[in-house]
Amino acid sequence: MDVVNVDYTAMKFWWEVIITIAVAGNFVFQWLLNRDRVTRSAIENAIELSNKKYQEVDLRTDSLHDRVSRLEHDMAHMPDDKVVSDLYDKLNVTNREMGELSQNLAATNNLLNILHGHLLNKGTP
Repeated sequence: MDVVNVDYTAMKFWWEVIITIAVAGNFVFQWLLNRDRVTRSAIENAIELSNKKYQEVDLRTDSLHDRVSRLEHDMAHMPDDKVVSDLYDKLNVTNREMGELSQNLAATNNLLNILHGHLLNKGTP
């Protein structure tokens, strides 16, 4: 039988190269896996934060919508320009009539003072 001479130093060298490549591959795989996990976590946090902000904005929008609806409802019952103009015209007429009434009342008061003075003086001027 022939004995085969095997170079164990070369085999050891290639075995260490394979181990080094496997460790480096494992390192790269773990680094990529961890990076993916961190990225996924950051994305989930961003989505959660954006959902909270969306809910806050949605609540504020609902509140604003309610306020606008109330204003529109109130504005529907407000008089238009023609009604307000007619009201001003009627108010001006009333003010004019009140002025005339005030003048008549002043004249009546003056006449009453004259009559009162005449009665106090018993008809003597």
